[in-house]
Amino acid sequence: MSNLYVFMVLSLTFALLVIFLRNPVYAVFCLTLVFVNTFCILLCFQASEFLAVLILIVYVGAVTVLFLFAVMMTDTSNVFHKNINTPFEDTIIKIKFVLG
Repeated sequence: MSNLYVFMVLSLTFALLVIFLRNPVYAVFCLTLVFVNTFCILLCFQASEFLAVLILIVYVGAVTVLFLFAVMMTDTSNVFHKNINTPFEDTIIKIKFVLG
């Protein structure tokens, strides 16, 4: 049961990194780790192996590759060169968006 809590904390940590990372490639990588941790959480419940393998194949195999392809096809060169007045302005906007 303690492995379940470790995977839950890791999944929440990587999910927060998906929100707060500025580089979209790193965000997709963290999203992949969220999917893998979801797979591990479902394996902790021994009655849902089929669902765990299905999530691993569909989400990690297909959706992550699709997201990575979409990120690679977009032009993000001008996004990283914008001027921000305060270093935490972008983070504050994301926190306001998440909290509603």
